[in-house]
Amino acid sequence: NPGMHRFDLVSHVDLASYILEKAGIDAADLDGISLVPVVEEGKPHSRTRVFAEEGATGLRPEPDLIAMMRSDRYKLIYFQGSENGQLFDLQKDPLEKKNLWNTLEYKDIQCQLTREMLDWLYGNLYKHRDLFIESR
Repeated sequence: NPGMHRFDLVSHVDLASYILEKAGIDAADLDGISLVPVVEEGKPHSRTRVFAEEGATGLRPEPDLIAMMRSDRYKLIYFQGSENGQLFDLQKDPLEKKNLWNTLEYKDIQCQLTREMLDWLYGNLYKHRDLFIESR
């Protein structure tokens, strides 16, 4: 509906799948989750995590990889080769002003989210390994 705001977790791959789906093109091989139920039926999106990465562009000296994982409550940012990162509790701190990375109270959450993010990164690397091999 016009003027409606949604706060569902959506990834760029979901948008690509939606556009292809609406154009009648099979998007089953893509990683996206259909947005049709969200956009056309007003249902909540089923995605519980969103991931993003940037890396190895050579445009900056360090870090080589920056990865981000966001859930409905937390946002974690990992900088490769650094002992520091960023962790925010978005319910308590929606403007992301207090970095909880080194806060003992959040260590278990930090470890859990980091593990999920690494699983996602390695899963993508494995899934797309042929593209990496062919490009060399």
